[in-house]
Amino acid sequence: MADGLGGCDLQRGEFSIAMTRPLFSVITTTLNQGACLRGAIESVLSQDGLPFEHIVVDGGSSDNTESILADYPHLTVLKVPFVSPSQALNAGFAVARGEILSWLSPNDRYLPGAFEVVAREIERHPVVMGGCAVCDARGDTTTQIDNIERTWFDTMKYWVSHAVPTQPAVFFKRGLLAELEMEPGEVFDEGLHLAMDFDLWLRIQEYYPFSLRIPEVVARRVPAEPSVQPVDAGSVHREMSRIFRRHASRRVQPEQNFSFVLPVNGPLVEARSLFEQIDAQTVSSIEVVIVDYSGTPATSRLIRDGVFACGARYRNIAFQCVSLSGESEVSLAAAIDLGVRSARSHIVACLGGARSIPETFAADASRAFLRDEVGLLLPYIDPETSSRLFIEKHGTAVFNPAGPFSLPQGFQLDCVVRKLAWLDCGGFALHDRFPTIEFNMKRLMVMLAHKAWLLVHEPLLNLESGSVARNEGPFRLYENSVVVDEIAREMRRNPFSVMRVKSGYGLVLPDDLWQSAQGVIQRIPDAGPCAILELSRDELKDVAERNPAYGPALYYLAQVLRESGDRAEAERVLDRWREVHKGERSSPLYGGVLG
Repeated sequence: MADGLGGCDLQRGEFSIAMTRPLFSVITTTLNQGACLRGAIESVLSQDGLPFEHIVVDGGSSDNTESILADYPHLTVLKVPFVSPSQALNAGFAVARGEILSWLSPNDRYLPGAFEVVAREIERHPVVMGGCAVCDARGDTTTQIDNIERTWFDTMKYWVSHAVPTQPAVFFKRGLLAELEMEPGEVFDEGLHLAMDFDLWLRIQEYYPFSLRIPEVVARRVPAEPSVQPVDAGSVHREMSRIFRRHASRRVQPEQNFSFVLPVNGPLVEARSLFEQIDAQTVSSIEVVIVDYSGTPATSRLIRDGVFACGARYRNIAFQCVSLSGESEVSLAAAIDLGVRSARSHIVACLGGARSIPETFAADASRAFLRDEVGLLLPYIDPETSSRLFIEKHGTAVFNPAGPFSLPQGFQLDCVVRKLAWLDCGGFALHDRFPTIEFNMKRLMVMLAHKAWLLVHEPLLNLESGSVARNEGPFRLYENSVVVDEIAREMRRNPFSVMRVKSGYGLVLPDDLWQSAQGVIQRIPDAGPCAILELSRDELKDVAERNPAYGPALYYLAQVLRESGDRAEAERVLDRWREVHKGERSSPLYGGVLG
């Protein structure tokens, strides 16, 4: 091995391992687990070639643990009266001297050579993840967990299989823990008993990504002895939910219980009836985010003055006013995206089509988000749209991820969103080719489903909404192709998403669908599809001639010709569009054929 493992200049500081043979510190906590403890100790002893210390924290075992520990004089044994596993871990890490740290439960084992592999790789990053084999009672591997590299958002979704890295195969540098102490000597939250590793991984990922995975299997997990009381899955889930909400609050920084987003491009006079309904909500601490996308200084001043006046009149509402900067695209989609990102609560309502809101709306919507995995609520959709977006399974309406691909042009959906899920999916991505609210809503729903957030439909009584357009439109194939292309690229950027899909928590793209999407996208003119809506008659003709396979150019050229009175030429162009559109409709991307 080279002299020294080097150092790395990281976001919050410099970690380095200067020793040729770095010292590993392994912490094991135990309470009446003597039956499997010996195997854990022996697996650490099998790590030839690198120095280590093994610290065992005994919480007051009354079985044969003490006699087993006496057989291994190399151990550092701490007697800590049992309060919680987190307290025991803190006691062990407090005395650890190693440069590389890990912890090993009594029913976990390191494989021979694990330390050598980790020491070779950890110079590049303060956290290294290896594979972990899960074994049955005979020692046969039943599952291999690869600990795929992942984002903070991936780890947060604890309801996804293996979202939380498997602990015995994770190693980290000593300096990292010093930065993460909650209090001096308190790395782990001592109020957590079952999922303290989940909390630690999320705190680490706030600063250092879990981006270094080694292919080798470095640890294995064996079944606990029958004498060990199994952990109640419901208790684990509830503690993980506590941790999820704690870290979601750190990212969202909520100040209110519920937010409404209202984009405006003119004075607030027409919004007064909406404010009256929001002011009457049964939920306290409600915010209204006014988003100014007027684009003119004079109108912006009127909007700001109106917000001040509303703040004085509606004392139960916290008003916030934000505006799109001069460099931002001034559009309704951009305004909604800014509003959700600016909201100071976990749950945000965007009710563009709503005409009236019952006083229990915020309370009813909030209840839908008591399940952490819910990312989007559709409070009202018409029966036809509902049949496209949801399918019936065992008496329950389940979101159909292929549904958004078949929505008509011009559809409008009111929605309530979890802000964390919005941030995870990039919100309204405002794709330069499709900056429309319809496209962004379609993309948002598909990406939420792909990233393992639930979409639910729970009609809230008395919520009236505007009508839904029935125009299939000329852009569907191209919009769908852009969404499929983004999903495929996201899967290439984020290896964990591939694993998530294999586990049934994501959209399955047929092998040839991405290639088809790329072929469709190549037909789109360089100026972007929506640009043709602003072209003159002659410019549209030029685009149609240069892009004969691009249906929207022919469709809108025919409209312009008809409006100018040239009906005969308009019909000839429409005939050409029908022929091209026939081919567009035959593509599996037109209807959104997804697994």
